Amino acid sequence: MAGLLIRELKLRGLTERILIVCPANLAFQWQRELKDKFDEKFLVLKGHDIRDQFGMNQWLEQRQVLTSLIWPREKTSFQASASPLGFGNCG
Repeated sequence: MAGLLIRELKLRGLTERILIVCPANLAFQWQRELKDKFDEKFLVLKGHDIRDQFGMNQWLEQRQVLTSLIWPREKTSFQASASPLGFGNCG
């Protein structure tokens, strides 16, 4: 269902960035299925990826991101990195 929605939004020109939040154990499965079934490439970002790349903002680098439910729960880090970059109202 998510792949169909993404395709429709892109065809209508209604999206520039996509953030999918899912359970951590499903992130790579979603990434693989979106690639195989819809030819959509998503980067899976986890909290340690953000911390390891200090000074580089992946939200500016990537247009399609998949992340786990746990990372956005860390409200301050998520608000600081996602909200000003076009991923919607994160507060």
